[in-house]
Amino acid sequence: MEFKVKGSKPGRQFSAEISLLGGAGGGDASVVAAFAKQEHLPTDWKHYSVYAASVVFEYHNDQGPEFNIHLDPTVGVRLLGEDVLPNAVLLGSHWAPDNDRWKWLREHGNLHWQGKYAMSTPAPLEKGSQRRLLEFRVKGSSPGRRFSAYLEFQDPMGRRMGELTLLSRIALPREMTTYSFDVEQVALTYHNDQGPEFNIHLDPTMGVRLLGEDVLPSAVLLGSGWAPDNPRWQTLREHGNLHWQGKYEMRPGSGELQRGGIKIMEFKVKGSKPGRQFSAEISLLGGGVSVAARFAKQEHLPTDWEHYSVYAASVVFEYHNDQGPEFNIHLDPTVGVRLLGEDVLPNAVLLGSDWAPDNDRWKWLREHGNLHWQGKYAMSTPVPLEKGSQRRLLEFRVRGSSPGRLFSAYLELQDPMGRRMGELTLLSRIALPLEMTTYSFDVEQVALTYHNDQGPEFNIHLDPTVGVRLLGEDVLPSAVLLGSGWAPDNPRWKWLREHGNLHWRGKYEMRPASSEDDILNRTVEMPAYWHLNDESMESKRVPETPEVCQAMQSLMDSTWKAIATRDRAEEEEEELGGGGGGVQRFEVVQVLRNENPSLWVPYWRQRERIRRQCGDKSLPAETVKTSLCEEFCKTSGHASLCHDAREFYLFHGTNPSAANAICASDFRVDLAGSHKGTLYGKGIYFAEASSKSDEYASDDQDGLHCMLLCKVSCGDWIYTDEVKPDVEALLQKIQSGQHHSILGDREKARGTYREFILFNNDQVYPEYIVVYKRHAVR
Repeated sequence: MEFKVKGSKPGRQFSAEISLLGGAGGGDASVVAAFAKQEHLPTDWKHYSVYAASVVFEYHNDQGPEFNIHLDPTVGVRLLGEDVLPNAVLLGSHWAPDNDRWKWLREHGNLHWQGKYAMSTPAPLEKGSQRRLLEFRVKGSSPGRRFSAYLEFQDPMGRRMGELTLLSRIALPREMTTYSFDVEQVALTYHNDQGPEFNIHLDPTMGVRLLGEDVLPSAVLLGSGWAPDNPRWQTLREHGNLHWQGKYEMRPGSGELQRGGIKIMEFKVKGSKPGRQFSAEISLLGGGVSVAARFAKQEHLPTDWEHYSVYAASVVFEYHNDQGPEFNIHLDPTVGVRLLGEDVLPNAVLLGSDWAPDNDRWKWLREHGNLHWQGKYAMSTPVPLEKGSQRRLLEFRVRGSSPGRLFSAYLELQDPMGRRMGELTLLSRIALPLEMTTYSFDVEQVALTYHNDQGPEFNIHLDPTVGVRLLGEDVLPSAVLLGSGWAPDNPRWKWLREHGNLHWRGKYEMRPASSEDDILNRTVEMPAYWHLNDESMESKRVPETPEVCQAMQSLMDSTWKAIATRDRAEEEEEELGGGGGGVQRFEVVQVLRNENPSLWVPYWRQRERIRRQCGDKSLPAETVKTSLCEEFCKTSGHASLCHDAREFYLFHGTNPSAANAICASDFRVDLAGSHKGTLYGKGIYFAEASSKSDEYASDDQDGLHCMLLCKVSCGDWIYTDEVKPDVEALLQKIQSGQHHSILGDREKARGTYREFILFNNDQVYPEYIVVYKRHAVR
């Protein structure tokens, strides 16, 4: 690589890095080396030339003469097309020139001795625009041979500039395996822009030469979102001016990598003033469960259009517990794996398998759908697809050959450049049934969140000429601001849906017109006892009345039991006087009601779905201990419970800062179990007894403890009183969509407490923060 650069004023900080793409069989692992790190540029031209100086292989675990590593001498080690194996040296060996070991190494490719082997070009090479930088074939003579590969960089004077780790301590296969690395891109970073006079300039007469090809005309400023006709592109690509702080990527125009993926979504957005914070997520619906991936997380929007395109890059299945040739997983080859209607099973690869192209395993996998080997299987579209408004994103049929085959499925998201944007976990370690079972996932919705509204002049704008395209369909006309409660003739709808103006902080949902969920079209019923203001839909915590605080005290007292479980920390026992839980009481200090329309709307909708499903099953009436407190039952909140959905108030122990975070932005199932155990799987745990949830409560160093009292739509639960529950079997039933929660009866099993476990945060609304003191009676 070669380029010249300068700063328009002293002190311009600058970085540069180079990326390679490759791996076994020409894989797609990207590795990056920075060869200029926040350097202070001079105001005169600085000339960078970067040479691939040598390749270094490292053999880590030599155990004797029979445990060797073999490079294929018929291929050699090709650095930009030239075989450098005849120049190989074992660093630190000091072998005499006539030592036979040189012949074994350089002619036969045998790495018999532990250590680092360096191979260099005898003279600098000036190549054209070849992209295949490095290629070699290698195997181990026995299993478990550990191997690493590095590429070292030098400047024209032979001084070391950096190193790329290409392979790190991999266990080599026993079959000859080809490893190749292509030049992917170069990236330059401008760190400290301080205004229009403080710029960085590349010399356009030279450009930025990557393997002899000028890649400056391909330059993009990551995150710039500039329109194609923006004159800044000309200033950057033709004149070499880096006027704006950030990271600039450049890629070769020749031999461009083929990138797959289905464009799921596309839109353009900007902020009217700097510093507008913005998030975006996409949701899929399958098996009655909604899963979401966030691909923009509280980003600060530019005031120029930011163009978002999200692609479904690949489907990944994972087989977790292979126990031999009879324990397999089978995909139905007559259905295949349909990604937006296209069968991607013929493109399946077992990640890390390194199978030869003529290996019969490919046929068993791609034609018969057999997952015989533990690991991750990726299936991608061969070329980018532009589909219409189909909503069935993914569909497949699968079974296990024996009980207990654990299986996961993921959908990876990419941007147009092939960079990973996120991952959707569709199925997580489910135990597969023995019968072929169909799994399908429809595109449910997209949600955009405006975080930091500071007044009418600080807005976010979607480009209405593009809209928000979800699988090709513009869903902007369906946009709703969660919890807004605007009348149908409110002009705000026009500003939002026709002009793309997000003037109000909150979460905006958009769904395809073809959505079959009629609940989405119903008006959400907000709690009548809330203090809502149509002008401000933000989340707020409202201090409760003395009457409600007294009712909460009665609820805490009536649900308390002098029984401690192993989840009670030893230090808490000492604090409370010991005695296996001792005698204690709670003094309620404050009760705050959480009024958060953005959380209430999805909760209300899910409650309505559960109410409908439970009505079809005619489930028997159930009760919990929080519904037995006469004084609390007189409160407005308790009177509004939906018994048909088995909606109850339940406790959740936490700390004050976490309680505020949950009330503002909801529970996170992915963090479940981060504090204490998860006996019934990774879910959100609730209790009907204040003394049980107190075991999970902690203070914020001021002696005040906290728990949440939540509305929970339990629905059709799975009841279990097993001492050691079969978690995999329970989660399989939840994943099937036939049940909504788990009721673990530890009161019957161990004489302690009943626990209620939910796996969808939309089934929970955190309504009350209860701040209290602990008292021990001695």
